[in-house]
Parts: sequence; C-alpha cells; structure tokens
Amino acid sequence: MLNLLRMIRFTIGETGPVIRSGLLNLAVMLALGALYVVVYFLMLALMRQEATLGGVTAYTLALAGLVAAYYFASIRLNHYSLQAGYDTVAGLRTRLSDHLRRLPLSFFKKNDTAAISGRFLHDMADAEAVFCIYLHEIVTSAIIVVLYGALLCAADARLGLVVVVTALAALPLMLHAVRALGREAPGHIAARALADKTLLEHLRGMSELKAAGMTGARFTPWAEANRRFRAMSLSMETRFGVRGQIFLALLDASFVAMLLAGSWLVADGALSVAVFLFFLLFSGKFYQPLQDFGVFIAEFRYVAASLKRIADVLHERPLPVRPGHTPPRGHAIAFAGVDFAYGDKAVLRDVSFTVPEGTVTALVGESGGGKTTALNLLLRFWDVDRGAITIGGTDIRTFAQEDLYSLFSVVFQDVYLFNDTVMNNIRLARQEASDEEVMQAARKACCHDFIMSLDQGYDTCVGEKGSRLSGGERQRIAIARAILKDAPILLLDEATASIDPENELLIQQGLTNLMRGKTLLVIAHRLSTIRQAHQILVLRDGRIAERGDHAALMAGGGFYSNAWARQQEIRSWNAAGPTP
Repeated sequence: MLNLLRMIRFTIGETGPVIRSGLLNLAVMLALGALYVVVYFLMLALMRQEATLGGVTAYTLALAGLVAAYYFASIRLNHYSLQAGYDTVAGLRTRLSDHLRRLPLSFFKKNDTAAISGRFLHDMADAEAVFCIYLHEIVTSAIIVVLYGALLCAADARLGLVVVVTALAALPLMLHAVRALGREAPGHIAARALADKTLLEHLRGMSELKAAGMTGARFTPWAEANRRFRAMSLSMETRFGVRGQIFLALLDASFVAMLLAGSWLVADGALSVAVFLFFLLFSGKFYQPLQDFGVFIAEFRYVAASLKRIADVLHERPLPVRPGHTPPRGHAIAFAGVDFAYGDKAVLRDVSFTVPEGTVTALVGESGGGKTTALNLLLRFWDVDRGAITIGGTDIRTFAQEDLYSLFSVVFQDVYLFNDTVMNNIRLARQEASDEEVMQAARKACCHDFIMSLDQGYDTCVGEKGSRLSGGERQRIAIARAILKDAPILLLDEATASIDPENELLIQQGLTNLMRGKTLLVIAHRLSTIRQAHQILVLRDGRIAERGDHAALMAGGGFYSNAWARQQEIRSWNAAGPTP
C-alpha cells in the first residue's frame, strides 16, 4: 500500500480519471444490488398476495430502468476505466522519461540499459493494470462486500451472519497467500530483469557469437536466466493457484452453509420462502466481490514491486544546483584542485589547469589515466569530490542543466546515432536549423560528399546506432552535429579516431575553422592530431605529469616524447614489418 501511495503522489493531477472510473464502477455494483432488492420486494409482494397491477407495473419499470442503467454504466465503465488507466500511465511514462534525462550519468552506470528499459516495458504494463483495473476494483469490491453484507443482515440477521461470518473466515487464507506472493514478487521481477538483460546481451553480441562459432550452441547466460525465470514463474503460480482454489472452495462451503441454515429455518417456519429465495439469488453477488477482491489484491501485491521500481527511479534526484549563480565572464575553463573517485577507485587527484578562452588544450596519456573522466566532470555528468570546475569564473555547480549544456558542442569517442535520417541526426544539435544550414555543417565536417552518395542522400535512415554507416562516417556526422550547434566550447573525445588518413587533413581543417573564437578541449591518443594545440596536458595515474606545448614536451624527454616516438614508429609499420 505504501508503494501505491508513493505512485499516487507522483501522478497527482493525472489520477482524477482513475478516481472517476472507480466511482463509476461503484455505481455499476450498486445498480446491480438495487436490481436484486427490487426483485426481493416484488417476490415478497407476490407471496403475500399484496401485489396490484399498478404495483407490478411499477416494479417492472424499476427493473427495466435498473437493467438499462446497469448495462449503460457497464459499457461506459469498460471504456472509461481503460482510457483513464492508459492516460495516467502514458503521463507517467512521459514524466519518467523527462526525469531520466535530468539524472546524472552515475545513475546509468549503476543501472544497465535492460533494467531501465524494463521500467518502461514490464513495470509500466503492471502500472497500467493497477490504474485500469486493480485500484478501483479493490476499493469497490471492499465497499460492495460491506454494503451487500449489511443488506443481507438487514433481510435476516441470522442467515446474514451465516453468510458473512463463514465467508470472511476464508479471508485469512487469501491474505496469507497474498503476503507470500508479495515476498516472492521482487525476486521474480529481478529474474525477469536478468532474462531481459542477458537477452539484450545476446542480441547485441550476435556478431561476436557468430565469429566464435556459437551459432549452434546456446548462449549460456541467457539460457540460464531464462531457465531460472521459468522455474520461478511456475513455482509461484502453482503455489498461489493452490491457495486460491482453497479460498474459492471455502466460499462455496459458505454458500452451502447458508443453504443448509436457510432450509432448516424455512422448514421450522422461522424464515419466509421469499427471504430465502432472496438469499439464494443475492448471496452469489456477495461472494463475487469477495472473489474479485482476493484476485485483485493478490495481483496488486505482485505488481507493487513494479510500482516500487518506478517510484525508486522517480525518487532519484538530479545533481543539486548550488545557489549564488553569477553570469560567466567569458568561456575560459578552470580545474582547481579536483579530486574524483568511482566508489573507492580514485581517478583524479588534485588536478588543476586552465583552458584560456579561444585556445586549444589537449589531454593525453595512457588509458585509464582520467582524461574522459575530466571531460565528464566538466559536463557535470558527475560532481567533483573535492575542488571546483569553473567556466568564465562561475562554478558549474551553480548552472541550471539547460544553461550549462548550451555552452558545449561535444563529439564523444563512441558516437551514438539514432535510427533516423542523416538530416535529423545532424539537426539534433539545433532543431530549428534549415536544411541548408545542416548541409553547410556537413560540408565543414567533410561528410557532405559521402552523404550525397547514399541511396536517399540526407533522407537516408542510418539504422540502429548508425549501423548502416562505417565508424568514420558516424564520427564525421557527429562532428557535423557539433559544428551545427556552434556552441562557444567544443569538447572532442577521440573525435578523429576512426577517420581514414585521406580525410584526416580535411577534418583537421574543418575543426580549425570551427575552433576560431572558441574554447577547445581535446582528448587524443593520436598525438599528430593535437600537435598544434596551445597547451598539452599529460595525465598519468590521475595527476598532471607534464604540461606545455608540443615543442616543450618533446624537449622534456618524458612520457609525451616517448609516446610520440612510438607512434611515429607504428606509422612506418606494415604487415611485413617496419619500413626500412
């Protein structure tokens, strides 16, 4: 119930339709109850020979009106409850999606893609069941049980108590089964999430599986996760099914007890036949909401784990914005005594440097030295553990997210393209850009010619993650995207890593044109691409080991000069060995 309250709090403003559908469902059940009450009084009048033509006509009209109202309300309920539930969850999906975009990158490091997508697929499907069916059915069933029970007791207290007491005596068994189901639900949902995760790995790694000769073999992680999910599903359904059948059997036993008690009272002359017939007709309508209540509360207890998973994500907070923001004075970047660690693993230690506005600074060093982490901290995907990062003298922790990201154009090492056209993938940087502006950016990134050679030119769909393009083509489109945004600060994380030698000079020229008047921070392993940088910083073991321009670092005889010499040697290597 706590999870339900949390979800309702997150959907305030969207649950009005759900509440109205619940009231409509209650009206349907009350109309049905009223229908049987009218039948009872008609039978009573007929058996007492008190019925007149006018009275029978009135009863008949009342019955006809109630039947019409019941079916009209039922039809409206079916449509309205589904619409209300789906609309509520659609709004919740949008809210969750918007919330995810505001969360720090650390959240996505802790939660894999399959787990996050599971919130939108399985968990939201469970939420739809809650808001379409379970929520108002549980509340309505509980209210109807009380009202119908009171009506039976009003008709005859003795027989009414037989029905109510014997029926309610079965509830502890159902509640015990519901609690057991609730305890098992998180494990079952976790097994489902693991099956999703390993299946995604299976599909993503299909080329590697084929290359390893596993086309005729099972992918063990997926097979094991699927087996475990199947076993847990079967076990849970079987155990709950047995308890559910016993609960239904006890309700049938309650009806038999009422039948025996009523027959004995009628035979003894202590109960009228009309009242007994009313109990025979109406008691089934008392048992039905009890059965529904048992089923729906059990289903809700299960999906409560899904609701908790959604609520937990909505409870995740974006990185806080510190007060005291002042407009930046320019776009110079400064790291001041920055420390950062992933958990217990220190990545940056007391890192301090300045990137003057309008200059190029390159970060180089061995893999794992902290270069990409420095870029991520500048983008505020994480917050520093100690120290500060400023832009134009303003701490980035005081910027609103939208204002901070408007300052950057970024090209990551791992380029992600959406399954859309080339035009739309470039235009992502600036939605209002014209086609000509997009094409001009593509020309500067040296990708216009290859785009025009595609089947549909700029209207060609690039496929999932840009799978229909080569690595170099994807990176050039990403560079075009950055050029189109035209932000004052440009961040390149191995942006030219997959560019072929023929186009490398053109790309460098395009970047040179782009960087005029901009502040540029570059991560590079290919040192030839950052030879002209104003400042080169060598990061080793999370610290700045060397700094200076190319000439100064070459003269220093340290890591940079040794790395340069090795790369020059590698460039002369071919399949037959080094070139003499």
